Amino acid sequence: MIFSRFHFPFLRGNKKRKDILKSPTVCVGDFIFLTLYARGYITRSEPEKGGFSMRNEFFAVTKTSVYHALHEEGKAFPRVEKIALKGESAFPMGYILGGGMMLAICKSLIMYVPEGGGPMNTTFERKIELVHSSFWGDHSSSIIALFKTKEEAFGCFAEKDLVPYDPRWRKETKEVLDEIGDGHPRFEICRYPGFGLVS
Repeated sequence: MIFSRFHFPFLRGNKKRKDILKSPTVCVGDFIFLTLYARGYITRSEPEKGGFSMRNEFFAVTKTSVYHALHEEGKAFPRVEKIALKGESAFPMGYILGGGMMLAICKSLIMYVPEGGGPMNTTFERKIELVHSSFWGDHSSSIIALFKTKEEAFGCFAEKDLVPYDPRWRKETKEVLDEIGDGHPRFEICRYPGFGLVS
């Protein structure tokens, strides 16, 4: 299934659910996200008054690249852009990962569509290990570390002998994951043994 465009007026402001469900849909993508929202699988990213704010931005370092991941309120997709490159890579400098509505943080970054959990692809599933790989999009190579700032990410990228989930930056990586948290509207942390960055 391919979705060409998405409109999400319900992600802006503080509309009540009954008003959201009356919003006109203009494509299949709207229907999917309205349904996800109504069932509580997807929520608005802004916290309620006094609530906890999830991290909507981070930087991921791989052996060949640095990616800037950003979720902006009201946007249909997270933006994951390659902002640094050294050596050979499947994607050029400036490439934006596509092929999905959500970003899974696994041993690599994977864009995906949160559906396909049932035998007839009629259910919604955001845990990427339960989503059929036909609903996966672009992905990065193995993650070295995650950072809150571009400066930290570039500092790591300049070091030698980088290894996946590098022990030198595990503290920074875990801090980013903790601040993203579970249930983020566009980022999904995979904790499946052998597939997740952390389990």
